[in-house]
Amino acid sequence: MHVARDDADAERVAGPVLARGYRGFDPSAPVVGGVDSVSEKFASLRDAGCTDVIVRHLADEQLDVLRSFERLAEVRHALRTEDGRGGR
Repeated sequence: MHVARDDADAERVAGPVLARGYRGFDPSAPVVGGVDSVSEKFASLRDAGCTDVIVRHLADEQLDVLRSFERLAEVRHALRTEDGRGGR
């Protein structure tokens, strides 16, 4: 997974990794995008009954991974706000 500034930045970071065949996954399987896109994808998982998500960042550069972790907090906040739980 990778949470980027926006979807275009996500493609810049994750696209080459997925194009190489990331761990044998179908390229459409990993969750990749900006905060809004990733929030929507995680909300779909929640709506399907998932209660937990295991995260493995797929960026090659450490700084991209760290920024993705930071943005993952924004995703979590967006999901909590959406379901009425609020807070962080």
